[in-house]
Amino acid sequence: DAETGEPLAGAHAFVAERGRGAATDADGAYRLELPPGVARVRFSYVGYRSVVRTARLDAGDRVALNAALAPEAIEGEAVTVYGERREGLTESKRLDDDVVRKMPTLYHDPMRAVKILPGVTSNNELASDYHARGGAYAENLIYLNGYEIYRPFLLRRGVEENQSLANPDMTRDLEFYNGAFPASYGDKLSSVLEIDYRRPREEPWRATVRADLLNGGASVRRGWETASLNVGARYAYPTLFLGDMQTQGTYRPSYHDVQALANVDLADDLTAEIFGVYARNVFDHTPETWLGHFRLEHWANIDQIRIEYDGDSRYGFTNALLGGKLVRRFSDNSALSARVSLKRSSEEERRDLRENVYYSDDPEAALSDMEYLKTRRERAANDATVDGLDATLEWRGSSPIGALTAGASFGLHDLAHTFDEESAEEGRDSLLFAPQASFAEIATTRRRLNFYITHTAALSDRFAVELGARTLTLLGVGATYLSPRFGLDFTPRVDQTFSLRWGYYRQPPFLHELVDKSSGELLEARTQTAIHYLVGWRTVADEMTYEIEAYYKDLVNVSPFYLDRLRLVYGDEPREGYTLGVDATARGEVVHGIESWFGYSFLRSRERPQSGGSYERRVLDQTHTLRIFLQDRFKKHPNYQAHVRFLFGSGFLFYPRSLEDDRSGEPARLAVNYDGAREMWPYLRADMGLTATYDVFGAKLVVAAEVLNLFNNYNLAGYRWTQIFPQVRAPFSIPEIYSRRFFNVSVSASF
Repeated sequence: DAETGEPLAGAHAFVAERGRGAATDADGAYRLELPPGVARVRFSYVGYRSVVRTARLDAGDRVALNAALAPEAIEGEAVTVYGERREGLTESKRLDDDVVRKMPTLYHDPMRAVKILPGVTSNNELASDYHARGGAYAENLIYLNGYEIYRPFLLRRGVEENQSLANPDMTRDLEFYNGAFPASYGDKLSSVLEIDYRRPREEPWRATVRADLLNGGASVRRGWETASLNVGARYAYPTLFLGDMQTQGTYRPSYHDVQALANVDLADDLTAEIFGVYARNVFDHTPETWLGHFRLEHWANIDQIRIEYDGDSRYGFTNALLGGKLVRRFSDNSALSARVSLKRSSEEERRDLRENVYYSDDPEAALSDMEYLKTRRERAANDATVDGLDATLEWRGSSPIGALTAGASFGLHDLAHTFDEESAEEGRDSLLFAPQASFAEIATTRRRLNFYITHTAALSDRFAVELGARTLTLLGVGATYLSPRFGLDFTPRVDQTFSLRWGYYRQPPFLHELVDKSSGELLEARTQTAIHYLVGWRTVADEMTYEIEAYYKDLVNVSPFYLDRLRLVYGDEPREGYTLGVDATARGEVVHGIESWFGYSFLRSRERPQSGGSYERRVLDQTHTLRIFLQDRFKKHPNYQAHVRFLFGSGFLFYPRSLEDDRSGEPARLAVNYDGAREMWPYLRADMGLTATYDVFGAKLVVAAEVLNLFNNYNLAGYRWTQIFPQVRAPFSIPEIYSRRFFNVSVSASF
């Protein structure tokens, strides 16, 4: 292979004049015996451009004649290939590693790539969090090679997160279920993301090295006949990116991790796997100045708020996981697997800040010309630790009428969380926020036992049905929940399918749901419940797949929450409600050979207290969402490609601040107004990348130039609230923005 340097097994070497030929073996070697004279050897292989080499042979000569074949697209009529789904009837959305690596995102993170998939919404490009069909990010299951992993719990803005655990250099593909997922997955209300790493077989050593302005990494993999190894390491240093944030200061971020996945065949019917991860993230910040501009009276005037800081903040987390799996195959259609994992997630947050707030009606005013408003002091000492043991035993096989999956899992998790925050404001001529002091300490053990079964059967050539159920038992609590699930597919034509899904989904309390971060009070441990209803239509035409899904989620028992920037804050009053919507998606080869995605979603989400009352919009009621990922290339130079990602979403909700009079004679204070939810400005994000691929001394070299936040749109993270004039007894909102435009260049080499 001229691009990869790998041998081509089964290529043909043919001498037409002599009518002789030979096929290459696994090492790309061949042998031909020819009489003396000139020999013109034609080398050919399906999907590659043929090459002719000439050799002059004398009697008794032994000549080595080599050739490198370049891939060649074969033009012809479109061919549609239909295959069986991997997991029952439920249709997942899949992204391959090539799409993940070329998508212009921060760190080329697989979890950030999910945001182009149907039903997914987000308004934060800094974090890998996402929301599926109106649910909080804590309602999403995330699996890495079959092992459940956790996002950080104490994040506030997202910028502290750096990279997620998924390594793009090791990734093979990812699958995403945006609802109505199979019973074999765990207990959450909204979605499942499953990321799989490569497990090469009979593949020579391959390595990838990459670096850009924000991070670097290296990975190596090897496949033998009975074993495989995939190892990767990364280091991130996004100081350049953070230097243009709204808060100026000294940033000292760092992230490093190492991961390894190994498989070995212990016998013809027995395979063992081991997977290990260690990741450490540190985010140190000594803030100096924050600038916010806003319009106070009319569109002609722009005013300025300036904050001068003393102090610093530090955030860090460590993730470690060690897992092992044994698979015993009884036949081509049946296997028993046992999987065990130990994991630890540890986070710490320290903050000690003094903020002096100044105001001016001149957007370019110097500090000496500004009016002092007030001083705010903040202190935080928060910790969260999760130690977990998970064990799963699963059998997959066939029955006389279909496929059967059954299993049992046990989870033991020690949760420790200390929440210790306080803040106070002082100032003579400004309304102040009431002093707050919140403290909570949790130390608890959660044990749960699950049984699940799924059976898929073809009733006829056109109808297939899937029946499943999952039980959740909270040991020590004495509560058991049953979650039945049902699916039906009708295929009137080979290229068209209608789907129907229904099922119960449960989510026991974990860490977020146990403490009210606004007050520090412990919350009632409540298992949330939702019922999913889904109707879908899918068709394939002209190298494109078109899908429409309409869904309804009956929120039988849920906990109220809101987002403080990125921090998830739960309340204690049980709620009920619903979420309904439509996802429309078109994906396929707009340009031959490379995949593009187009999607639109409509969503409506409402809730109310279980005691009754009128329905109100939920915080994540993002009504309209548009997602586009478009790839193109130059016809005459197919190694030059362009990649554009565009996200648009109508605004999430937020709670404003209002004046709260204290009848005890204390001064009036500013407080959160939970009865006056407003909608943020729409979220708009466009990122663009250009890649060029070269073959350099047998290595595949990819050079990329990217513009993140192409239109330099100031998306809102939230608002700061302060009073400007003493005679105006109401606060003003000053926008806090995420990231500005950033230019990035990267180089990667695979060999």
